[in-house]
Amino acid sequence: MLRRGPISRLVALAAKLPRPPQVVAAGLVLVCLAVLTIEALAFDYASVASATQFAWLYFFLLWNSAPMLTALSLTLLTRASGLGFRLAVYGFALGTGSVTLYYHLLWAFDVGGVTTRSSTSSLIFVWIPVYATVFGLILAAPAGLIGYIATARRASRSSAQRVRSSA
Repeated sequence: MLRRGPISRLVALAAKLPRPPQVVAAGLVLVCLAVLTIEALAFDYASVASATQFAWLYFFLLWNSAPMLTALSLTLLTRASGLGFRLAVYGFALGTGSVTLYYHLLWAFDVGGVTTRSSTSSLIFVWIPVYATVFGLILAAPAGLIGYIATARRASRSSAQRVRSSA
């Protein structure tokens, strides 16, 4: 008997995911909404604290919210899709949410002097969406691959069982 490796275990675990993943989708939606709320509150605090209420600042709110809004909309739209695409979207949502939340919490709590040490430290808000999207795509690729492999294995097992039962 062949020993199962870590990839085989991950594929087997992904195959055991429930078909209608309402719980996972609902959890990701809640996480996305929480991150978007933190972004909005941080933006509102920054605009009031700086006493410069320029209309162009709202562009940065939309720019910083774009990866999370994309993850939220994809999560809501893919609830009826195949396992591979759903897992890819969940990986993207997890990646974008974790990077966005990480940098916003670093900024909000001034961890290690992130906000006070440099005069140009706020430029991170220009790059957060890029970092979040890249990390989300990096996590989406293996998650989607695991889902597609699990779907292919499930299909091959069911066709093999059909062949055995008809013989």
